[in-house]
Amino acid sequence: MIVSFDTISSVSRGAANLENGNNLYIFLLKINLQVDNMKIVHIFGGALYAVHYEEAEDNEYDRLMDLWSDVVYLREYLKNCAVKEVKQLANKISDDQELIEDLMIEVEEGERNLDMFFRPLYNSETGFRELSLQKGRPHQKSYLRLYAIRIDSDCYLITGGAIKLVPKMQDDPNLMEELKKLKAVKNYLKVEGVFDQDSFEDLKEE
Repeated sequence: MIVSFDTISSVSRGAANLENGNNLYIFLLKINLQVDNMKIVHIFGGALYAVHYEEAEDNEYDRLMDLWSDVVYLREYLKNCAVKEVKQLANKISDDQELIEDLMIEVEEGERNLDMFFRPLYNSETGFRELSLQKGRPHQKSYLRLYAIRIDSDCYLITGGAIKLVPKMQDDPNLMEELKKLKAVKNYLKVEGVFDQDSFEDLKEE
């Protein structure tokens, strides 16, 4: 079960942080006093991280890569969305998933950087913005989106992802849930004083 952030309005500064290897355990305090355990997992290099939500089997990056490579799941999902040419589109999405993995291998090997993959979530955003909400896709016409927060240059925290079949996030409840996740994690980082990679590292060392 993926944690729903609908009731999160603030995060206690007294939340406990425990470092275990490359994993940072974060405890979010909801207004209803229920505490949800969320991990930030180091994916590779010094730059890419992903959230692992409470009770989910894996972090968001690995979960999505597995999901988007499952053609049976993709076909069922697209059928439920009343998409035409389901088989063709499912294969295209699966191919794009492989392309994302290939691009990330290139990042890990130093052939490209994450700033080349991620772009501001809002097309109107220009210039530098602290903890900017970002989207990543393998190419312009891809339906796949990885959603992330830009911690610093070439340093990103993936909060989720989706198959985007509509022009605007507001047109799909699943996309709106991804937006809530983005904003909730960003709010946590702001409360904890994160504004660049150094402060992010400081948070992990607390």
